[in-house]
Amino acid sequence: MAQPEAPKRFFWFTYHAASRETHEREDDKRRDAWRSIHQVRDAAAFAEISSVLSEAGVAYGGLLFNMPRGLFKDTEPDPAFTAGDLLLLTTRPPIEEPGKSRADRHQARQLGRGRNIRRSTSALERDVHGALRRLFMECARANVYLKKEVRDALTEKERHWGTVGFRVNKSARYHEGWARDEFGDGPAMKEALGKTAGYVACLPADGALPFSVLSVFGLDGYSTLGLAHALRTSKPHRRDLLEMIRCGRPSLAIAEWTVTEQLARPQSLDLVAAFDPRQTGFRWVVRKAFEFRELGNGKKGSPEAE
Repeated sequence: MAQPEAPKRFFWFTYHAASRETHEREDDKRRDAWRSIHQVRDAAAFAEISSVLSEAGVAYGGLLFNMPRGLFKDTEPDPAFTAGDLLLLTTRPPIEEPGKSRADRHQARQLGRGRNIRRSTSALERDVHGALRRLFMECARANVYLKKEVRDALTEKERHWGTVGFRVNKSARYHEGWARDEFGDGPAMKEALGKTAGYVACLPADGALPFSVLSVFGLDGYSTLGLAHALRTSKPHRRDLLEMIRCGRPSLAIAEWTVTEQLARPQSLDLVAAFDPRQTGFRWVVRKAFEFRELGNGKKGSPEAE
C-alpha cells in the first residue's frame, strides 16, 4: 500500500457557538444565524494548533462552518479536497454510541445540558465523524468510550483509559465515581480528582476518505485550550503531534495533567502557571498507532442533532 500523502493544507472544521435561543427564533431566523457565523467554538485552541501546523509548512486553507441543522435552507458546496488536505477540529466531536436509544440520548443530553454541541448532519460532518469512529465509540460531555479494537490494544496499565468519566459542572476533571471504580478510595483516587485528560486523534486520508482528520480536544473549553497550549509550547509533545500527522497511520494519544486555576488576570498564556505543561505535569498516558485493517470501518454518526 502506498504511503499516504503528508498534509500540505489544513482547514478549520468548526462548530457554531451561538446560543440555542438564537437558533430557535422563528422571526428572521436565517438572517439572525448569518449574523452570528463569527460565533464559533474553541478559537483560542485553534490558534495554538494552527501555529504548530503553519510552522511545520502546512498552509492554512480556510474555515469550514459546520452550522447546526435547520439554520439555513440551502448549503454551499464543500471545497474540493485532496489527499494533501487536513481537517482540524479543536472541539470535542459530538459522537454518540451507535444503537443508543432515544431515551438514553435524551438522558445524556440532560446531564450535559447547556454543553451539548449541535451537529449539522451534513455529508462532510458524517465523513469526519465516520473517520473518528474508527477510534471512538462515543465522545459525550460526561464520558469518552474508545472503540473496542482500540481498547483491546491497550496494555493492562492503560486499560482504564478505554472508558473515562468526567465531571460536567464547573470543571472537566475526572468524575469521582469513575476515579473510585478505577483507583479505589485511596490516595490514587484523591490525586485523580484533580486531573483531567485530553485527546489527540489523527486519521490519514485513505480510499474512503479524501482528506486527513486531526481532532484535538478536552472535555470542556478550558481543558481543550490547556491541551492545545501544551502541544504548542512543549517541544517533545509538539514533535509527537507532528509525527502523528506525518506517519500515515491512524493514531491516538491521550494526555493527562493537573487542572489548576488562578485569580490573577491573565495576559499571555505563556506566563500563566495554570497552563504551563511543566507545572501541570502534562504527559502522555496513551500513544498508539494502528493499521487501517485493525480498526475496521467507521460508522456514520446519528442523524439527530443535539
